Amino acid sequence: MIASLIVFPAATFPVIAKRNGAKLVVLNREPTDLDPIADLVVRSEIGPVLARLAN
Repeated sequence: MIASLIVFPAATFPVIAKRNGAKLVVLNREPTDLDPIADLVVRSEIGPVLARLAN
């Protein structure tokens, strides 16, 4: 799931998912408020990272 970490109520979706056992990955250039609860934090541009994962 991709959700904005700023716009509510969408910003609450990752927290709700995490509370229900989901893994949380944050892929963002800058730190976010959800970094402390994330299972993995990647600081990078989304395009190049997703392109490498797709290959």
